Amino acid sequence: MERLITVARQQLGRKEEPPKSNKTIYGELYRLNGQPWCVIFLWWCFVTAGLQTLFYGGQRTASCSQLLSWAESVGQTVQPREARAGDVLFYNFDTGRAPEHCGLCVERTGTIFQSIEGNTPLPEDENNDGVAQKPRRLSQIVGVWRPKYSDCTDFDGRWSYAAICEAIQDGVLSGYPDGTFKPDRPVTREELAQFYVNLKKMLGR
Repeated sequence: MERLITVARQQLGRKEEPPKSNKTIYGELYRLNGQPWCVIFLWWCFVTAGLQTLFYGGQRTASCSQLLSWAESVGQTVQPREARAGDVLFYNFDTGRAPEHCGLCVERTGTIFQSIEGNTPLPEDENNDGVAQKPRRLSQIVGVWRPKYSDCTDFDGRWSYAAICEAIQDGVLSGYPDGTFKPDRPVTREELAQFYVNLKKMLGR
């Protein structure tokens, strides 16, 4: 959890380029640039922190609704009044209940939650969106995902840890549907073919 929060804090102030374009390094790596990216930013943080197997079962989504529905389906949600640092908060800013936005809770004081969010207005540049820390009220929260931080990745602590994280972040490699990476497992010809296709996409060929 501390590693994830550190990664998110290091991105504070990063902006869309060009302004109001939804174009970011996060969308570029996800290969869905130019689209709303609050969930994509969280995916990037989990991957960079080496916790990608915790995010959406090791898979990808750019949808607040899908991410929250998945968290509910695997029993990883808590009530908004129980939210704390390390939880992912989902918000609705009008009278609805559908999640419209999300962020990573880094601090709580009473009913006010400090949340690091992507795709949100920047306090120092109101004409652009980026990564910022925002105070959110309990009344705005419609869902809370509490990741199972105790479930470490199966390559945590290995000499190849940084290389594996970078390969997953770039989209060249991915884990298995059960959330594992299996770093000692031999590569099959099928997997090698998929690696080749992923590499070509990364290189733009």
